[in-house]
Amino acid sequence: MSITPDRIDRFRPPFIRQADLNWCWAATLEAWTRVDGRWGGVKTQQQWVADPGLQPHLNPTSKAINIRTGMLYLRGRFHLVGDAWNTGVAGVGAPSLSQLRNTLRQSHALAVYQVVPGQASHVVLIYSIGRTMVYYLDPFIGYRESNIADVAVSPLVMLHR
Repeated sequence: MSITPDRIDRFRPPFIRQADLNWCWAATLEAWTRVDGRWGGVKTQQQWVADPGLQPHLNPTSKAINIRTGMLYLRGRFHLVGDAWNTGVAGVGAPSLSQLRNTLRQSHALAVYQVVPGQASHVVLIYSIGRTMVYYLDPFIGYRESNIADVAVSPLVMLHR
């Protein structure tokens, strides 16, 4: 990890492409297990999808995770810290750059944001924060960056250690 006045960098996770359209959550978790030894080893997205404890929180057909119950389950089972910003109202209670910086000082951050409000969410892994930019692994596209102003208008749930 590297911390400067301008940037906080955790280990950049490897690009793990989601094996299925609905498995962004599992690919993100796999990438996280590859850069953070506190998970106790690598767990592949196929292992996450097959995990018996997660089954009640997955769609039986697509294996998409139920964001409401699945994130709570992961938080409890793996002793993660959960923060929610903008829950349902874009721009209200948005995470500040300082909040995101403080989170990255402790851990990578799994972030869930709404693609289509009430219908579709996407999960990414934040690994770096600059002065105004957030850098993350998107398991559908690869490495991306967004301005904090863009992050501030998307409902966001984060899990970190």
